[in-house]
Amino acid sequence: MKKELRVLIIEDVAADVVLINHELRRGGLAFRSKRVDSREAFLHELQHHPPDLILSDHGLPGFDGFSALAIAKDKCPDVPFIFVTGTMGEEVAVQTFKSGATDYVLKNRMGTNLIPAVQRALREAEERLRHKQVEQALRESEARFRMLVEGVKDYAIFMLDADGHVTSWNSGAEWIKGYRASEIVGQNFSCFYKREDAQLGKPEQALKLAVVEGRFEEEGWRVRKGGVAFWADVVITALRDDVGKLRGFAHVTRDFTERRAAEETRARLAAIVEFSDDAIVSKGLDGVITSWNKGAERIFGYTAEEAEGQPIALIIPEDRRGEEEWILKQLKQGECVDQFETVRLRKDGTPVQVSVTVSPLKDGAGNVIGASKIVRDITEHKKAEAAVRESESRKSAILQTALDAIISIDEHGSVSEWNPAAEKIFGYPRDEALGRHLDELIIPLSLRQIYREGLAEYLLTGVGSLLGRPIELTLTRVDGSEFQAELAITRVSDCLYTSFIRDITERKRAVEELQKSEERYRMLVENVEDYAIYMLDPEGRVATWNAGAERIEGYQAEEVVGQHFSCFYSTEDRALGKPELALKTATTAGRFKDEGWQLRKDGIHYWASLIITALRNHSDQLYGFAKVARDITKHKEAEAEIRRLNADLERRVVERTAQLQAANKELEAFSYSVSHDLRAPLRHISGFTEMLQSNSSNRLDEEGRHLLDSIAESSRKMGQLIDDLLSFSRMGRVEMNRLPVNLAELVKTVCRDVRHDCEGRNVAWQVATLPQVRGDAALLHQVMLNLVSNALKYTRPRTEARIEIGCHDTPAETVVFVRDNGVGFDMKYVDKLFGVFQRLHRASEFEGTGIGLANVRRIIARHGGRTWAEGVPNEGATFYFSLPKAMEEKI
Repeated sequence: MKKELRVLIIEDVAADVVLINHELRRGGLAFRSKRVDSREAFLHELQHHPPDLILSDHGLPGFDGFSALAIAKDKCPDVPFIFVTGTMGEEVAVQTFKSGATDYVLKNRMGTNLIPAVQRALREAEERLRHKQVEQALRESEARFRMLVEGVKDYAIFMLDADGHVTSWNSGAEWIKGYRASEIVGQNFSCFYKREDAQLGKPEQALKLAVVEGRFEEEGWRVRKGGVAFWADVVITALRDDVGKLRGFAHVTRDFTERRAAEETRARLAAIVEFSDDAIVSKGLDGVITSWNKGAERIFGYTAEEAEGQPIALIIPEDRRGEEEWILKQLKQGECVDQFETVRLRKDGTPVQVSVTVSPLKDGAGNVIGASKIVRDITEHKKAEAAVRESESRKSAILQTALDAIISIDEHGSVSEWNPAAEKIFGYPRDEALGRHLDELIIPLSLRQIYREGLAEYLLTGVGSLLGRPIELTLTRVDGSEFQAELAITRVSDCLYTSFIRDITERKRAVEELQKSEERYRMLVENVEDYAIYMLDPEGRVATWNAGAERIEGYQAEEVVGQHFSCFYSTEDRALGKPELALKTATTAGRFKDEGWQLRKDGIHYWASLIITALRNHSDQLYGFAKVARDITKHKEAEAEIRRLNADLERRVVERTAQLQAANKELEAFSYSVSHDLRAPLRHISGFTEMLQSNSSNRLDEEGRHLLDSIAESSRKMGQLIDDLLSFSRMGRVEMNRLPVNLAELVKTVCRDVRHDCEGRNVAWQVATLPQVRGDAALLHQVMLNLVSNALKYTRPRTEARIEIGCHDTPAETVVFVRDNGVGFDMKYVDKLFGVFQRLHRASEFEGTGIGLANVRRIIARHGGRTWAEGVPNEGATFYFSLPKAMEEKI
């Protein structure tokens, strides 16, 4: 409470004011009071002398107490307002509190009621103030945290859902990964991996390890937008709710490309020191060489054994000997000789252009005892200079292509640099921005005074509130429109500062959407009904209770909170100590998982799957348990039913297998019958027909000879049909010999086999490069022979037959095709192509029995592949078959 209160009294009777002051002093309050009796005086005091407490009569001749209350609620809503009045009926008392008054005191009871009412009102006001201060501090803390996360550019910090999809995106992620939030939110984070790493399943492995271990950390290559790779330090942390359920992942990435390059550079420097290409030579003050490295051997041609102990003049031309005298003089004064260009001699006498740096060598007492020389070819030096210029050019390119506004200002706030991103964000061309004050360009009018006061304070005290930390604020563009931005100022020198500014309008919108999403998630968890999710204190008493727990266990929250969770166990299980064992196991191992009978409120048992997880704070102290239970009674019943059905299915499979074996034996018997019983009468028909043709054809008229020829032709076709049918029947029983098969060689063999069908025809072959596959060479030869023969047959009406043989790969199989420009077929009959005796053309047009394509399908099916066809009438057809790559991998 304040040391001295300011009390404002609205009262037209001075004597009553004296009584009020008397009671306040008697209550021990330190105060100063002011009496007013008009609206104007009341408003004047509120504006110029804000009170800590307002005491008011109900009715004044020129000013009503309820009007004063309304004004006070508008001007100073946190100041307590107490009516001190003569009389007050029930309706007026109700109206008093409805209007927002803190309390009321009757004048005839001031001696007992005024001080308690005032003290109570002041305590409540102080409590409200304290609460507001706490809320304000919390809001400021949350804002600082958001600014910290969102303002960090060196770290890509973003969230993933449980399946690895991006759900949040900070400015560092945009800076490092190159994606805006609108482009990446909702995408799977595997897009940050190299393609080969993603195909190997590395993203999924990282999430699995994070789930099991709690976090996953590695350094490796990642990919920015556009496919540019960078070396990253990655930490993925599994996020779980209070009951241990996985909510998603926190993903933090840092670009370590430069650090890795620096480490490699340091390693290279160490190697340079050890095996430097530069000549590193030491000598005494007498000019005698004392050390000679590999670089010196390479540059000058002398080995260390040849050079050490010799005078340094060994490598100095006569016209340059004066340089050594000058160097010796500098060394004796303890001074270094900075890099200078000169000429030295190799062992073979040829001169070499070098740059030389000389440093004095001192003993423990600081006396110069010699010199160390570093000698480098000018050629390499020039190359290094060119590399530096190229590096500076890259830095300039970065400045020009940066997505953030980069603005340099002097100590007066005038712009000295304005990059293209600044032009794009603020709308001012560079030439127009240079030399102008930064506040005139980007600071809204309402904030300019604050900005200037901050700049003046910094120039006066040297303390800058914006230096070295990013902040969010409102900025303005050339058209006057305002937007939310992130700004950070870095001091480059005493009179030069660089501002980095990023438009975060979209990011703010994304944050709002994320907050809405999180709220929906919390609502979902709190209202889930399929799981009983609740908390236990360290002794096992129920502390929270969700809707699912109420539905599954049968208790209302007020019935069970505070009760020991052993009430969910049967009397027998409690006697065996199962509840205590569950908590003990969870405490020791971190979690306890079990399936068993649990007891509802109504005494009915149900089969439950439950997990109890120990909850610990940062000091590893146990503060409770999370329990998740699910009713799987129906699931258990379904499992029992499935076991019964599986047993019945196994019995049926045995029966059907026996039936199938019997059917196969009958099929073999049928094949034997066709092979022997049908061929005998067919041979008789064919033989007698030949006898008639040779002995009696001259006694038959033309029609008789035609009928005899028809009988002979039909007999031949019947024999071919029997042969093809037997071949088709045997195809399913032929033992396969899977070996590597060169398709290219196989196709060459097939083309030789059909060369007689090509005689007298114009056939254009187009055969692609064919791979090696695994299969039965003889059977695959029959497949290709059938398909190529078909292509030759159905292109016979064409002046030029075009036959193409090719293939293409899929991840799972190799697909081979034979394409022709023949008569084709209607796709509505495609299902008939591979059936036995199914033909789409008349025998008078094209010969055949309708068995060839059926054999193709059966052979490819035995290889585990597929067959299909595409065609257009009078435009040609394409026949495909595939072979699984699982076979090829064994080659």
